Amino acid sequence: MIPWKWLFFAPGPFVADQKATPAVNRGAYLVGVLGHCGECHTPRNFLGGTLKERLLAGAKMAEGRSPNITPTRLKKWSDTDLIKFLQTGITPDGDVAVESMSEVVVNTTNKLTPEDLSAMIAYLRSIPALPDEKK
Repeated sequence: MIPWKWLFFAPGPFVADQKATPAVNRGAYLVGVLGHCGECHTPRNFLGGTLKERLLAGAKMAEGRSPNITPTRLKKWSDTDLIKFLQTGITPDGDVAVESMSEVVVNTTNKLTPEDLSAMIAYLRSIPALPDEKK
């Protein structure tokens, strides 16, 4: 574990982006620190570290694939669609979150305030759009 931490763990407090709005910074904190969304939605290298240059672009998982949640894919969803999904686990086309994401919705995102949900969406819409991860 010590070598893995040397390679991939960066201790320290969250540092806000001085160029971003307070809502985007709050969303970055919720997505990156509290929610640690990148753990499932970011591909990994052969040592198990996340590929920072592919942050939130979707990844292979034991239970299938986690989707790309950069603006590339989220542009198809309105803010209302995203809020509904994070509160209920139901997509705009009627599909439902399964496995790990259903647990995230039930145990976490459906308990967030409207302000926190809006902040998460503001952050996700502000990050670079990345193409889907190759299958």
